[in-house]
Amino acid sequence: MKDFKLKLLSLFDANIPIIHIDSYDFETVDNLIGDLFSDIEIFEFHIGDRLLEFKTKKRVKHIHFRDLLESFDSKERIEDSILILKDIDCFLKDKVNLYYLKSISFKKLYREDFNLTTIIISNSLEIQKELDKFIATIKLPLPNEREINLIINNFIKSMEIENIDIKLIVKNLVGLDRVELLKVLNRNYQINGTLDIENIVIKKNKSLELIEKNELLEYIQTSKKFDQVGGVSKIKNYFVKVAKIFSNYEKALEFGVDIPKGVIIFGVDGSGKGLLVQASSTLLKLPIISFRFNRVENEKSLKEILYNITAFGESILWIKGVSKDKYLFTQFLEWMRSDRCKIFTILTNDSWTYKLRVGYFDEVFGIDLPNRREREEIFKIHLQKRGKMIKNINISKLIERSFELNGAEIEYSVKKGIEKSFVESEREVTTEDIVFEIQEIKNRKLKGG
Repeated sequence: MKDFKLKLLSLFDANIPIIHIDSYDFETVDNLIGDLFSDIEIFEFHIGDRLLEFKTKKRVKHIHFRDLLESFDSKERIEDSILILKDIDCFLKDKVNLYYLKSISFKKLYREDFNLTTIIISNSLEIQKELDKFIATIKLPLPNEREINLIINNFIKSMEIENIDIKLIVKNLVGLDRVELLKVLNRNYQINGTLDIENIVIKKNKSLELIEKNELLEYIQTSKKFDQVGGVSKIKNYFVKVAKIFSNYEKALEFGVDIPKGVIIFGVDGSGKGLLVQASSTLLKLPIISFRFNRVENEKSLKEILYNITAFGESILWIKGVSKDKYLFTQFLEWMRSDRCKIFTILTNDSWTYKLRVGYFDEVFGIDLPNRREREEIFKIHLQKRGKMIKNINISKLIERSFELNGAEIEYSVKKGIEKSFVESEREVTTEDIVFEIQEIKNRKLKGG
């Protein structure tokens, strides 16, 4: 919240004409604005055509939105003031309203004696092209564990509740916004006059329902491990470090460690990107929530996806592919950089040519075709996985013949070689069975199959 306040103040001091605060939590935003701008005159308007006295919320007068804007636009000068507009999305499709907002913005920029800053509070605002150059958006952050702890403590004191394990409750409420937090606390208190962790956990189940109902999201649980992944030792070592930090989360924070936020892994199909994601899920002891970015059509859809993921909380977010819409991708990156507890993002793609500013992803890894040592490791993993004796196979020959095959193709050659030996006469698989399948793969590739 401290960062949010600083960002809001910096936008105000930078003379930005319109500041959009992405939130539906009017109470929290009002308190923040009241604290930051206590010495500035504040006007407030909401969709009910009412102009309010900001501090008391008393109705000053009934006025239509267009008339309100026209009254400000007609003024020659305005001392330092703020105009707060709440849930006025429907008014921003009117060309006349947009004209007045643009006119007020130009005056704010070019006239030294016209100092009116407009703050729009809405969590569903579609910014019209006419206002794009005049507006800056900041999102009200979700409460971190310290703030959640404070909210729960205040609730416990007000309800005179005793003997509560707050730490356990806090961990189950990470990912909720302040309004949702209070709803969960009130509902659970009404059940039996206390806060029961068994009832609090219901929140997680509800969040999972949101994930499963969204057709763009997939919830994945897996038992894949890194001993099933051949090669890529650098990437595996990186995830071991991440796992150590996540398993000692509080200590790492206190020590001053920057908590990892995400990583990019790129490589051609069959290079093992998906297997790496699943193995990291087992290592970090986090479920996977996945979606394909190229299926996200608009900002509203992206916001719903990110809201559901945030509400679910601790997880690996697996992003498959990159959005061609730079604005949507930027929105995602800003969300990713925000203060989220134990949501680790893994973005996988066939290639990577994007240049990202430092501070979004922690590492970028490319997976090349496996070298000799890695091919040997992959063959051994898949032979042992199927209960076959390595000593009966000429691994060196397989390594030589499998040049330019990726990990998935090597696995396929082992799988089909074993199948061939069984179908023919239920005999033990030989080196030549697997070599035959390797050559079949190469032949298909030459034919473009």
